[in-house]
Amino acid sequence: MRYTKQNRKTGVIFTICICVVLLCMSACSNDSGSEQMAQAASPTVAVTVENDTPTAIPEPEMKVVLNGYSYAFAHDPKWDGKNVWIPGEEMLRLLEAAQIDGDGTWLCGNYTDAEGQYKNCYFSQDSTSYATDTIENTFVESDVAPFTNDGTLFITETMIENVFGECMTYSTNEDTLVITIADKQIATLQQGNDASLSFLTLKPATELKDTRINTLVSFCISSPAEAWLSWADRLKQDGFTSVRFTTNAIDGPAVDLSYAFIEESIPDDYIRVFQYLDELGIETKFHLSFWDMNFRLNGGTIDHHRLQDDTEVERYLAYVERIVTQLKGLIDIYSLWNEPNANYDFYQYIEAEDYINMAERAIPIIRHADPEAKIAYAGTCDYLDEGGHEYSTKLLTSNAITLADILEVHTVNNDASPSFRSEYYYGYVEMWNEIKALAEEHGFRGEYVADELNYRSVYSLNVLQPENGPYHPYEPEVAAKYIGRMIVINRGMDISIGTSGTDAYGRPVEGHMIRNLAYLMDGWEAEPLIVTVEAQSDQIRQYTFIDDNGSRYVAIWNDGEAEVMSMDTVCRITVNGMQVATAEAWDPFTSLKQSLMIDTSKGNTVLDGILLKDYPIIIKIS
Repeated sequence: MRYTKQNRKTGVIFTICICVVLLCMSACSNDSGSEQMAQAASPTVAVTVENDTPTAIPEPEMKVVLNGYSYAFAHDPKWDGKNVWIPGEEMLRLLEAAQIDGDGTWLCGNYTDAEGQYKNCYFSQDSTSYATDTIENTFVESDVAPFTNDGTLFITETMIENVFGECMTYSTNEDTLVITIADKQIATLQQGNDASLSFLTLKPATELKDTRINTLVSFCISSPAEAWLSWADRLKQDGFTSVRFTTNAIDGPAVDLSYAFIEESIPDDYIRVFQYLDELGIETKFHLSFWDMNFRLNGGTIDHHRLQDDTEVERYLAYVERIVTQLKGLIDIYSLWNEPNANYDFYQYIEAEDYINMAERAIPIIRHADPEAKIAYAGTCDYLDEGGHEYSTKLLTSNAITLADILEVHTVNNDASPSFRSEYYYGYVEMWNEIKALAEEHGFRGEYVADELNYRSVYSLNVLQPENGPYHPYEPEVAAKYIGRMIVINRGMDISIGTSGTDAYGRPVEGHMIRNLAYLMDGWEAEPLIVTVEAQSDQIRQYTFIDDNGSRYVAIWNDGEAEVMSMDTVCRITVNGMQVATAEAWDPFTSLKQSLMIDTSKGNTVLDGILLKDYPIIIKIS
């Protein structure tokens, strides 16, 4: 920390390195670690129409400049004559720490130091000792202790810099705190707008309703049940209100015959995991994939074309009845197999006609054993390939589809973008419209899910989760932007999203985007709104939504090729036939927001000089 007698920028550059270590449990050793810290919202900004300028946010006692831009903390920093006190959680989030936990009296978070070492910091109210790394039991003694005010733990700038390195300069004459975080993308969201940026504070996890985004874990029997209980605690904090959680292997290559018992009965400690998910309000989908392991262990053989033989089908139906009966009341959705058109060499593939026959026989068994559960159908992959398209079409046009509640197609797991498989990317909406039309023409009246959303990064494909296939890895920032686009595109078509291979701990940049959009769009519905966009690009894409309170939202971006550093696209947005009182822009990539200048003088609402990114920004109008 530097203290100066005049207002000046620091010359010190603070380098943030994002950790990409796959962990499933927080390193914070505190029993209340799963609780989410409450945060106060930034002041509401009233925007005047007459002078076309934003009403200024009431300036806090201390001015803050973040990477050259005026910034307003949700809780004002404080100067006591010796130390600058910073709201700890918000500062850790600005510094992109991961797995941040706290309840207002304590705070911890994971980070990577300048040498690339994964560490965990910890601070506690009334304790002058704080940890720069709990993993190595490294503690520092301070002459002051953190304190709690308005539900937020405040820590000193010295504590922050002892953990993350020098990044702040405080001018006593100007009462201005200058924060410099290298490589952090920060910019105003509207030309000529001097309103302060502020942190995009999310609501408490306990208030999430239905984000319509799920995460996937399978073959869970291979890990202790206690680990899954701890994992479940973080689901909503990461934005997930739904999960695909299956004790058996979901794909053929992962099958281990030593776990054959799992197809006979689910152990009580794993039943407790399903009970806990239910208590947390997490919607659970269970995949009824079947590997006939006991039969094979006892000398039986099965064909690579599964479920052709009637005796094998009978064994499968008996398995379905056993599992559904045992899990009755705990599972919200049963999915009939995973990707039946994949992994022929690993006994996963089912001919389309045999899948249809299986579905027509299995669905009545599930309805009888657990009448409240929904049933997901198809779950096919490779829709962009001729074979996958033909296979899926057979399922969509069969009578069996009328028996299902959910149509699931894995359409977002191929890295398609403007620079790779661009025809598929730009034809995605038309493709799904055709899927819906075909299904509904044959009597389907249920919900739609685009599952296994994943844009691979170089690290995830080569280190975290190596895969064979025609994939196209991106830098983590670019992968996160495409993930954000696909979440909005599908939600804009009233299609729920499933994710795969986007672990929030191993892939924090991507997980950050998923979490922010999940929270921001929780409970939203796609709703038409007449919006005119005039821009420097002809590749603008936008969707409109409405929430339970009647507030409207426009999600909009430049739909060209994404880059690590976004290039702004200037545009004018006109909301026709509506005069709004306020408008605010939300940036889910940087976690910042800003009040916007508006003009309603001609009967419409005009937002001029909006700086679009290559990922969705959301404009709230109310």
